[in-house]
Amino acid sequence: MTGRARGRGVARGRGAPPSAGSSAAPPRRPGTGPAPQAQQVPAQPIAGGEPAVNGTSGNGAGRASSRGGARGENRPGAGVADLPVTGMAQLSLGTGDARRERRVVSYRDPETKPAHITDKKGTSGRPLPLKTNYYAIEAKNKDWQLYQYVCEFDPPIDSRKLRKGLVGEHADRLFRFYLFDGMHLYSATKLADEVTEFVATRKYDDERIRVSIKRVSELAPYSETRLHVYNVMMRQILADLEMKEVQRAYFSPKGAVVLRNHNLEIWPGFKTSILQYEDQILLNLDISHKVLRTDSVLDTLYLIYNNCGKDFNRLKDLATKQLVGEIVMTRYNDKTYRIDDIAWNIHPTNTFQKRGEDVTYRDYYKNAYGVEIHDNQQPMLVSRCKRRDQREGAPELLYLLPELCTRTGLDDGMRANFNLMKDMGKHTRLDPNRRHEKMHVFRQSIDQNSKATNRLTGWGMQYSRDLVTLTGRQLPSEVILLGSKKTATASRQADWGGELRGNLYTTVPVANWVVVYSRQHEPVLQNFFNCINRVAPPMGIQFAPPKKAAVENTSIAAFLDAIRSTLDRSVQLILIVLPTNKKDMYDAIKKQCCVEAPVVTQCVTFNTLKKDRGLMSVVSKIVIQINCKLAGEAWALDIPLKSAMVVGIDTYHDSSKKGRSVGGFVASLNKTFTRYYSETIFQSSMQELIDGLKLAMNSMCL
Repeated sequence: MTGRARGRGVARGRGAPPSAGSSAAPPRRPGTGPAPQAQQVPAQPIAGGEPAVNGTSGNGAGRASSRGGARGENRPGAGVADLPVTGMAQLSLGTGDARRERRVVSYRDPETKPAHITDKKGTSGRPLPLKTNYYAIEAKNKDWQLYQYVCEFDPPIDSRKLRKGLVGEHADRLFRFYLFDGMHLYSATKLADEVTEFVATRKYDDERIRVSIKRVSELAPYSETRLHVYNVMMRQILADLEMKEVQRAYFSPKGAVVLRNHNLEIWPGFKTSILQYEDQILLNLDISHKVLRTDSVLDTLYLIYNNCGKDFNRLKDLATKQLVGEIVMTRYNDKTYRIDDIAWNIHPTNTFQKRGEDVTYRDYYKNAYGVEIHDNQQPMLVSRCKRRDQREGAPELLYLLPELCTRTGLDDGMRANFNLMKDMGKHTRLDPNRRHEKMHVFRQSIDQNSKATNRLTGWGMQYSRDLVTLTGRQLPSEVILLGSKKTATASRQADWGGELRGNLYTTVPVANWVVVYSRQHEPVLQNFFNCINRVAPPMGIQFAPPKKAAVENTSIAAFLDAIRSTLDRSVQLILIVLPTNKKDMYDAIKKQCCVEAPVVTQCVTFNTLKKDRGLMSVVSKIVIQINCKLAGEAWALDIPLKSAMVVGIDTYHDSSKKGRSVGGFVASLNKTFTRYYSETIFQSSMQELIDGLKLAMNSMCL
């Protein structure tokens, strides 16, 4: 147990001095004294397909040790016969041993508005009524309060799941609705006594456990803890609506749309967030969709096996490359797992220990879920449990059957399928009216669900019936600065692509560039070069004839060799015509041209160039991209702030490779914010704050 509650628990429990001659040991508390031996539970392969609940151990230092009593030392006023009054009178506040002082840290909201400004609303533009995707959260009673309690167990209990079970035996008669995270309990019910005690029975050994529930505080209206309770309560309501949680969003299997031509299924759902906005607490609803495959992972393995000529060694390599790192869903319980490995030597006929008996995976799924396994030679997918789940008793590795798993999301091939993306867009790309309609239906479903309404009533809370409305401002159109002192005005659709066919803001002549392509695609390239010569001069860009490097085959090695053979310091740009849109070739080329031999590159797929329809528009965009990559500027805006710099930072964590994280730094270099300096900083894994930020800023200024 950590935090203020534990310190108070010690003070109230041990403040009185012991009676003379007493030899009784001090009372045991959670986190103190020897912990009971944890029961050894054999690692189950799936354990019902459900990972253990998240949680951490209840032991910790907290603040009790700084106040005294947590580690057995004497407390102020305990067992002291004569107080050194004279010595104490000579002490002054703020002096003495700083190590013994308890550090008090206070927080306050940053002041972002000068004191003389009473209204931060602007005045420019035309007022416009707007509807948001927020619902207001309101208390039915003005005197409504949310109380925080701390639960203590004697003897101490390490398992959070067990602590929840013990509290649940009696909490239902004390609270109408409550939330318990294993240590802290939250409820709108105020118990009559500050400390409420009861005895619960641990089922597996019938030991009686004394449970103390202590009221410690009333949560402030806008405290972080109160907002956390609101968010947990919202997730419970979504579960009441029979929505499934997938990667922190909730989706409705009942409203699934099946795209039979593409073997896909789309689940509609929402991402929710409850935060404080100005003087209100609002629920944000963000419409989301989850794409699932209707075919199993085993079907994918069959397909790879047939495509690689039934070569088992190639199957292992290709399947590992394609599946490891993917997120799959087990259809028998609608839970998601990450594939960390494939166990080729483990099959459904292998056994594992369950309650001291050997059980085959095949029999386990048949008895637990009524699922019949058809392929007894399929390998098992391996998913590694999180460390916090392992601390709660979950096994280190979970083994999943490919036959019962479906992949989630889209791969690169699917994203490149125009017809698939078009069919998906009909259900996922919603205009404002359809979005408003879906949110209205969702709000009605809460009122029509008895579990959800009872939960809200029990907590004394309610959501507004309508979305929050506000008055916005439609700003005047910006003036786009182009080359030769020309200007353009942005349309209502924020599109000024047509105006860019005139002079760009600044241009860079392309005098020395190389084109790498497959020799069999050479007839199409001439049309591409002709289009460049037609669209580039009006933009103010001069392209010299390129050097051509034809590749005899379409292998990755052949393209990399061609790039190396043509590269020298005078080359400004290498344009590569990719034979396919496979990611491995693109990644290899970018690694060669960004890391090993840095040079500006522009990749174009052959399928893009062979289409005559719309080719001029495509080439125009390619030319603009090339100009920007060579430090040219397509367009600019008149920025009112004349002495400002825009700095952006972000961090990247590769979930498939547990290596270092990468921090990105970028900063503007001119008054129109069109030229930037960028740098990357490597740091320890999963680190968010960038250590080298000061160094990056200094490097930019040199």
